[in-house]
Amino acid sequence: MRVANMNWKDIEAAAKTDPRCCIPIGSVEQHSYLSVCTDLILAKIGKEGITTAFAERVRPEGFNGFQPLAFSPTAPRAEMKKCMLQLAEFNSRSAKTHSGIHRDLVVRKRTTEVDHQPGLVAQIAHRHGIPRPKLNRLIELIHDIENGRRKMSADVFFYWMGR
Repeated sequence: MRVANMNWKDIEAAAKTDPRCCIPIGSVEQHSYLSVCTDLILAKIGKEGITTAFAERVRPEGFNGFQPLAFSPTAPRAEMKKCMLQLAEFNSRSAKTHSGIHRDLVVRKRTTEVDHQPGLVAQIAHRHGIPRPKLNRLIELIHDIENGRRKMSADVFFYWMGR
């Protein structure tokens, strides 16, 4: 079984029919219906963004528990994990627990600022010849949701992962 493409309910169900034990390397937090490897997947998109910032000779600054340098290509995985936990802790106390893009898609049902935020990073990365497969797919999926080609669901996340 491919644990990276499963949530905890999927793993529990599979374990009932298959006695073999699969141990993921990395995050095994619960993320509701999302993959148990969500944090590792999000780290990949973070690395694409930080690599782009470095290519532009920009040193990203942290805010609200987010430490962008934890996503640099040479940063230890433990730093990224610590950053994700700090950010989750900060957001758990906020009235805004989701991004503006998420709120635009789910609550306001309107076009997002995806082209002016992740889209701009993707353009800069392209200029530097930096691969950005996760970022490009994210932008594509947000446009699909905006234009009604996809519904907002866990399936979008799994498609983004390459499931």
